[in-house]
Amino acid sequence: LRLSAAQGDDFVTHDRAGRNEFVLVGEQSLLIQCGRLLLARGQIVRAVVASDARIAQWCVSHDIPCLDGIEALRTAGPRSSCDYLISVTNLRVLPPWLIAWPARMAINFHDGPLPE
Repeated sequence: LRLSAAQGDDFVTHDRAGRNEFVLVGEQSLLIQCGRLLLARGQIVRAVVASDARIAQWCVSHDIPCLDGIEALRTAGPRSSCDYLISVTNLRVLPPWLIAWPARMAINFHDGPLPE
């Protein structure tokens, strides 16, 4: 996942001095690449939902909470919402409440064809 400066500026609506809050959901290394890109651009990764050990280790090294399941987001309460939820090569269908959960937008990034 690569964004040029121009694409990145269109991708994120800047708030709080150019910073937005993201939650990432997924199970593959592309999630780590996305997280790195966001952090390098000064964005805030509030949490990651993944059970992959490599992703969990990356979260620990960046002091980002890594949750085992999406239900943890529901029980965290409305103050824990984010601006953007990004589902990165996630193989699970997200429930409607989670798609509606972010303040601005839920984004699905998948590097292959989606099931019908």
